[in-house]
This record gives sequence, structure tokens and C-alpha cells, in this order.
Amino acid sequence: MSTATGVIHLEKLTMRYTGGGGISSVSFSVPEGSSLSVIGSSGCGKTTLAHLIAGLLEAQSGKCTIPTGHRISLVQQKDALFPWLSARKNIELGAGGHRRRGGEGRQDQFKAQANDLSRKMGISQCMDRYPAQLSGGERQRVSIARALMSGADILILDEPCAALDAFTRERLQDLLLELQQERRLTAIYITHNIEEALFLSPRIMVMGQGRVHAMVENSMFPDSGARTRQEFYARVLELRRVLDEAAPALDAAATERKEEYSILNQRSERNHEE
Repeated sequence: MSTATGVIHLEKLTMRYTGGGGISSVSFSVPEGSSLSVIGSSGCGKTTLAHLIAGLLEAQSGKCTIPTGHRISLVQQKDALFPWLSARKNIELGAGGHRRRGGEGRQDQFKAQANDLSRKMGISQCMDRYPAQLSGGERQRVSIARALMSGADILILDEPCAALDAFTRERLQDLLLELQQERRLTAIYITHNIEEALFLSPRIMVMGQGRVHAMVENSMFPDSGARTRQEFYARVLELRRVLDEAAPALDAAATERKEEYSILNQRSERNHEE
């Protein structure tokens, strides 16, 4: 199939684990310079999907097509910063082999690029600190800067804001939206957070039991002031309903447990009466 429909194109991508879980027959496209939020309950296959697109896992069947000439980088919830390197050195590592092969002039260029990214990310004051000296939000900004330093124009972000407090999380979301628009990045956001999914993407893919349950259009995107609008929270409620529909197995399991407890309680009461 032609990749003209998207810079990231998945066709019936499948990866199942022996003990259960994974994804089945997932298909979608993300246009160049656009974004997609992927949301669903724990265990629905979101992280497996991220790792497949990033090339860390190999699919059992189906296709994930990204045209040549694009660079892809994965930013995870738990940063992979090297603790013995400063923030600056961690960011400069993003240049990889290009940095090692460059002469003195090239090295100066990488340093200037790292400085530009640090200013953009709001971490200029942190560049000489080590990861243990950084806050959670600062560490994630360093991770994103390192991804951009690699020249990546496709970012896969797996729960990048999950471990942050509400205020820091919203500031990082604002920055991601700004970066995406300024640099025309193609991005896939893996998240549990409904508001985050709506804030960062024009489409939200709801997953359930390893499959695509629904693709929800978000006409409010992009709107940096969305959180102040009543319509935004109405959409949050709509998306919550779709998420509830996507997890029937969890609901069924909960109902089954309630029935089991009811039976056990009835037996206990009868035994007590006897």
C-alpha cells in the first residue's frame, strides 16, 4: 500500500505475547507534521505499539511503514539519561555518530545546537547539572532535547508526563504542543490521561484489548487555551465514555467478582444461620 496517506502507516500490525497481551490487527496513518494520541487502560497494548513503531520489537504480522529520510526517536516515561553525564553531555549524545565523526568546527556546531535546544526547553540553567540533581520535569525536558538533537522529525512519546505533578505536566504539554507546531514534528503520544490526549492531538485512538476500539476526531486542536474552555471538558467526558466502552472485559471481570462475592456472602449467611 502507498505510504502517501501518512508518514507513519500501519496495516494490520500484530504482536501477541505467549502469556497474553500485545496488539492485534492495528491499522492507522499519521500525516507528516501531525500527531496522534493513543489512549487506553493498562495492558491494552499501548507500549507494545510504541516499541513496534520505534523498531524495538518486531511484529509477527502486518506492516509498519515509515518512508526513508525520516528519523524516529522514542521518549519514555522513565528517562534513559546517563547518570554520570551532565545534562549538556546527555543532550549532545543525541547527535550520536555524527558528533564523534565531526571536527572541531562540527563540535562547536553541536554545542551551539544543544544551547539552542536548552533555551527552547527552558533548561539553560540546568546544563551543567547531573540527572540526580534535576527535577522530574527537567529530566524529561533533557530527554526530549536529546531526541531532537538526533535530528528526529518523528517522536514516539510513551507516557512522558505520567510521573509529573499536575502543574509541571501541563507546562510540559504546552511545550510539546509548541515544539510540534514550530518544527512540524510528527508525533505519537501514548497516554492514560484523557485531557493530555485531547490537548496534544487532532485525533485520539482509543485502544481496548490490543485492538483499535475507536478513532476520535478532535476539532478543537490546536488550541493552547483549550483547558480554559467548557467545550474542552465536554469532550473529556465524551472521550471518557468511549474509554469505558473499550474495556468491556474489565467491566465483565468486575461484575463476575461481584457475583462471586455475593454467592460467598450468601453461603456465609446460611452457614451462620445453621
